[in-house]
Amino acid sequence: MDDNASTLLPAQKCIFMEREEFDVIKTDVLNFLAGNEENEDTFNAIAISLFSHAYEHNKPYRSYCKKKGVVVAHVNTWRDIPAVSTDAFKTAELRTVPSQQCNRSFKTSGTTSEVQGVHYHEDLEVYDVSAIKSFRSFVGSERRPTAILFPHESNMMHSSLAHYLSLIRKEYGTWDSDHFITEEGYEHERFLSWLHAHRDQRRTF
Repeated sequence: MDDNASTLLPAQKCIFMEREEFDVIKTDVLNFLAGNEENEDTFNAIAISLFSHAYEHNKPYRSYCKKKGVVVAHVNTWRDIPAVSTDAFKTAELRTVPSQQCNRSFKTSGTTSEVQGVHYHEDLEVYDVSAIKSFRSFVGSERRPTAILFPHESNMMHSSLAHYLSLIRKEYGTWDSDHFITEEGYEHERFLSWLHAHRDQRRTF
């Protein structure tokens, strides 16, 4: 523990230790994503530490786990960790950091009900690193002309898909990549012109 923690009051020390624990887990996750070796033992260890942190510091999730008869001592692999449905984000705040520290939040589409779920993020570093690595693994790392039939994230700040597609365009798109659904709606003619301009290029996306 940092020496600064010794000068804190009990309540402050608890917050300090929680923050320190969170930062260690985040670093472990980022290091795992940065590596090229898929080691299930390492993955299990990180998943269990992440579960333990969520169980300890998120009361709604802990209550959900207890109803399913799961406690930290029962979890031996990532497969033992109770998953929640998207509906859970409509009724509870599933986060372990204070709301004032959450700089971004994504909302569910609301297609199944009028209530939208909210997914809180302190920052998007892990989200972005994971998204970029997954895209590179399954699609490739070559930059290519990319046509996106979805709004830019600046027009849909609470959409995780809008953020993801804008991120992929930035990381893997060429200069002429673009979004063709804007505040004006679907720009059909501009999209057709883009397709015509790239008709001889096989590696578009």
